Amino acid sequence: MEHKYTQVIEENKKIIYKVCNLYCKSEIDKEDLFQEIVLRLWKGFSSFEGKSKISTWIYRVSINTAITVNRLNERRPKLSSLEKHGFTIMNEIQESDHNEEITLLLKCINKLNDLEKAIIHLYLDEVSYQEIGAIVGISTSNVATKISRIKIKLKDIIENNANY
Repeated sequence: MEHKYTQVIEENKKIIYKVCNLYCKSEIDKEDLFQEIVLRLWKGFSSFEGKSKISTWIYRVSINTAITVNRLNERRPKLSSLEKHGFTIMNEIQESDHNEEITLLLKCINKLNDLEKAIIHLYLDEVSYQEIGAIVGISTSNVATKISRIKIKLKDIIENNANY
């Protein structure tokens, strides 16, 4: 089972990286969240029933873990980051790979609430509405409505903050 788990994580690690990048700003927080997600996936791996795609399950666990960790971290005092001392942790997705428009979009997405971030992230990853609903726990029609509202909200954020 350990080999199968390792293989599944290796095949789907980009999903976890994307969620970590979406919900964390500092590299140390991204690394901590990644480890927490991998731990929770391990704990739940034996009970995965295969009723959905494995990627759907990984998205669901990753997003729910990120939201939970963020809520717990809001109550915790802020610690000094190693980044200010020149240490960084490499990700598969580096900010230097982004053009200005993508960087602006990511900054605007960070202004959304946790559920909206998850939905728009999945939408941009071209996940089907049905899968998005299964991951975040809402109906498919509600996904369509929320995506439409999120697009409007992002447009307003971009227009009101055009001087980034």
